[in-house]
Amino acid sequence: MTQKSNFQELLEKDRVQGLAYSILHKIKFLFLTITHLCANAMVQKRIYDRWLLMNYWVGLLRTKLGTRTWLSASVIP
Repeated sequence: MTQKSNFQELLEKDRVQGLAYSILHKIKFLFLTITHLCANAMVQKRIYDRWLLMNYWVGLLRTKLGTRTWLSASVIP
């Protein structure tokens, strides 16, 4: 009887540890997914900010040089 109860206790402990490991693995996966999405969003924002800055400077050059330049044909419609 004690052998069977020890075996059942070991099985229960193993099941609980497996459940805890599964939950921790899911939390880690969610954390990595969220950080990846945030990093991707930050990179996209940086690219957009650079595009706006480039557009600003090209627009400024376009007004200084006139509207009929090679800049207006290639970058700004």
